[in-house]
Amino acid sequence: MLYIYGGAFLLLIILTLVFRAAGRHAFDDIDPKNHTFILFYPFASKLLKLFRKIVPANRNSRNHSNLRSIYVKENVDRENELYSVRKIATVLAIFTVVSILGCMTCVVRSRDQILTSLERNPYGQGSQSYPLEVEYAGDLEEIDLSVDAVKLTEEEILAMFDKSIDGIKDEIRGENESLESVSVPVHFIPDYQGISIYWEIEDPEILRYNGDISVDIVDKETLLINLFATLSLENVTKTYVIPVVLTAKELSAKELLIRDIREKMEEANSIYEQEVVLPETVNGKKIVFKKRQEHNEAVFWILGLIGAGAVIIGSDKSLEQKVKKRRAQMAIDFTEIVSKLSLLYEAGLSIRKAWERIVEEQEKKGEMRYAYQEMKLALEKINSGVSESDAYVQFGKRCGLHSYMKLGNLLEQNLSKGTKGMKQSLKTEVAEAFEERKKLARKKGEEASTKLLVPMVLMLLVVLVIIAVPALMAINL
Repeated sequence: MLYIYGGAFLLLIILTLVFRAAGRHAFDDIDPKNHTFILFYPFASKLLKLFRKIVPANRNSRNHSNLRSIYVKENVDRENELYSVRKIATVLAIFTVVSILGCMTCVVRSRDQILTSLERNPYGQGSQSYPLEVEYAGDLEEIDLSVDAVKLTEEEILAMFDKSIDGIKDEIRGENESLESVSVPVHFIPDYQGISIYWEIEDPEILRYNGDISVDIVDKETLLINLFATLSLENVTKTYVIPVVLTAKELSAKELLIRDIREKMEEANSIYEQEVVLPETVNGKKIVFKKRQEHNEAVFWILGLIGAGAVIIGSDKSLEQKVKKRRAQMAIDFTEIVSKLSLLYEAGLSIRKAWERIVEEQEKKGEMRYAYQEMKLALEKINSGVSESDAYVQFGKRCGLHSYMKLGNLLEQNLSKGTKGMKQSLKTEVAEAFEERKKLARKKGEEASTKLLVPMVLMLLVVLVIIAVPALMAINL
């Protein structure tokens, strides 16, 4: 996993630097303070271009429409590109961080993993099994190596109670079905139900004291070995003869390696020592023991994918929220705009002059209001040669609200059919705008009161608990 994370990190950095050098001037017009991951923008732009070759950009997409609403410009392709590049750059930054974290985790886990010894369990707690990774003869094997618990000296052995030879036989057979058919190592227990046991083997060269079978039994042949179990209890000892029939078993390369390791361990260590020293060579070949690791570093990739998905979804949600705020702001400003337009028109100004006056007054305030920005854009289009009627109609469509579209059509009719009845039409629009604003204010008040219901209900529940709990306690008493 270290190579995967490291390779991913190097690839991201190299591609980022290469594309940054090639396209370093492509984003000179943006403010780095508002673009945290601008370092990745050239790389992200290249990826976006490759994606566009496969899936062409859709100018009628929801995001494009939302960006058109937020950025009051005739051509929002640049803003749409920056929006997509920002999302891709954020995803690249996430995976860069993921690669760094993955590398750090792999390095930390690999440090100090080479083992030279294993710890035995204290007396009476049984053997300890160690999951290990073994580098041997150029191969990497995962093995489970068991180490017997510490055995006390004769001076430390305490008196113990009764014993059951049948139970001991059942314990020492290990994974064998019975002692009449032993093909895998037996388990010589140091004690049983408080009784100390001393083992002697008729031929330890065949069946070793660690329970391993050191000879290969030919198929269909058997070998009888007697075990002598001396049980000690309050200085009273009794020896039992336990016959063991060894049968053939085909050992795998892994099992042979474990057997050789245990032989080396038995030769180099005493059962009375707390620490078990692991061999450095087996069969003349160097061997390295490492603590087996759970390779769960892939979780960082999962987190990276989740983070990338959250960035993409969050960006789109944030954009939709901005569009909702824009619509709400424009709905509030409509009453003011149509009132000023009606007032200036009644004062003798033409629609265009009144329009210019409203835009100029708002620019002096220096406050960003979407409706006035749309009015400014309509005025710029008129000054550039677009007819007034078309500019007003386009203004209403760009605003996207029914009230603005109605106003744009009204102004277009004024230019095409004459000014007759224009004053009354504007007054009607003003009256309707004020009524709509009252409804909007009433709706917001209802929404606020609805939100207040939640804390009120919680307070009611608290009061009910305060009243009900003492009453129930009194009834129980």
